[in-house]
Amino acid sequence: MGQKKGFKHTEESKKKISDANKGRKRTEETKRKISESHKGHQAWSKGYKHTEETRKKMSDKWSYEKIITPERNKKISNKLKELYAKGVTIGFKKGNKHSQWKGGIIKVRGYYYIYNPELGINFNRKYVKRCNLIWYKHTGELIKNPYLLHHINGIKDDDRIGNLQKVNQSEHMKLEQAKRKMAIDKI
Repeated sequence: MGQKKGFKHTEESKKKISDANKGRKRTEETKRKISESHKGHQAWSKGYKHTEETRKKMSDKWSYEKIITPERNKKISNKLKELYAKGVTIGFKKGNKHSQWKGGIIKVRGYYYIYNPELGINFNRKYVKRCNLIWYKHTGELIKNPYLLHHINGIKDDDRIGNLQKVNQSEHMKLEQAKRKMAIDKI
């Protein structure tokens, strides 16, 4: 059984063998035999060492000093300055230029945040809670410490103006504790 040493299958026969073996399950005994046959074999590259000459060539080719020279650094720096002056950005893109920009709306712990650098007080001072933005549009008043907005019905993303109540932190804690107590009493 088996083929002569050096025998190579044609592409057609390789495809036939592959198609015949698709979906075929191997028994535990077959798996064990395959595993045993591979024991003792080394990877083709194990123990391989480059000659000193080859190592020197590789070192010279990829030397940092050859890749980044002061002259090249200056050319790159000048080119980047020219591009930035034209409004071209290279590398990491921010805001609406980023490939995963979703209109400046993110949801964190149940609250929606809107990208608004003028009013932003969260996340590097660029985002504002949607409920705070709605409150600001209706009342003209920006919510700042020690005040916050309480959602009367307890649903964090229900930002209707009738569902928002301006409270200080201690009042908010009392409201939340009362709500939890009522939930426990129902059980």
